[in-house]
Amino acid sequence: MLEASFDFDDIEITNILREDLPSIARKAEEDKHFSIARLDERFLESYLSECEYFLKILKGGSLIGLVKGRVEFKNPNEAWIWFYYIEERFDGSGLAAEIARQLLGYMKEEYLVKDFYIRVPMDDLKAIKFWKGMGFKTLRAVKDFYFIDGQNIDMLILENKNVKSVAKRKTL
Repeated sequence: MLEASFDFDDIEITNILREDLPSIARKAEEDKHFSIARLDERFLESYLSECEYFLKILKGGSLIGLVKGRVEFKNPNEAWIWFYYIEERFDGSGLAAEIARQLLGYMKEEYLVKDFYIRVPMDDLKAIKFWKGMGFKTLRAVKDFYFIDGQNIDMLILENKNVKSVAKRKTL
């Protein structure tokens, strides 16, 4: 698993540990907007890969989100975000955007990432608007990438090659 651990204000972002899985599973049961299929498998994938990250996002010690992805050490280095979730109650507060800015800045500084990519279901207009507001642009679409609730859904890949550093974060 790729190490990532930092905080800012009252937000802490660190690697998910095996002992975190029960509380994440409970969160998924409580929140109808949060779903991550095969949580144990997703954790093991990240745990066994030196380039993947699977992070918990805590606010005041309480779980409010998750992010999962991969850093690819190429020339230039690139980071992929496969899954990004912040509790819906923070919509409109700017917190989800600030967490994303901090995460991208951390990856840029800690792992020298230059190019960032995110994949989003094409029918998730809210997520597409969010990431475009973060400076991401459409790169391409992939037909029938997701199979959700018996339905094929296209995927949109967004990219950002202009992420700025953020100064208020500290590494744990």
